Amino acid sequence: MVLATPAIPPHKNYVMFDLEGMPPQLDELDKIYLWGAQVFGENPSEFKVAVSGFGVNGDRESWTGFLDNAKQIFEAYGDIPWVHWAPYEELICVDMRGVLAISEASLPVWREIFWTC
Repeated sequence: MVLATPAIPPHKNYVMFDLEGMPPQLDELDKIYLWGAQVFGENPSEFKVAVSGFGVNGDRESWTGFLDNAKQIFEAYGDIPWVHWAPYEELICVDMRGVLAISEASLPVWREIFWTC
């Protein structure tokens, strides 16, 4: 059932962005274990993924890995729109930014992602 046609502005390329995680009702906290991004369009990219490891730094490692992947995408494609399926991705990123206190060097990349969503 189609509820509405997506309102996505025309662009040569788009980053499709998705997260996979364990819902909070299973363990009281959201646990994101996969941050995926891939460019589709005229100049597609390889699938870029950041995966959480085991241990106390697993979330931080995947979050910084995602920011590194995003930076590489912006360096290669410039101002490119990011598309995600639901508000979940943006809410998780806002939460991760607060919990993990992203570095000043990563802040422009984080802002760029959500200005282009």
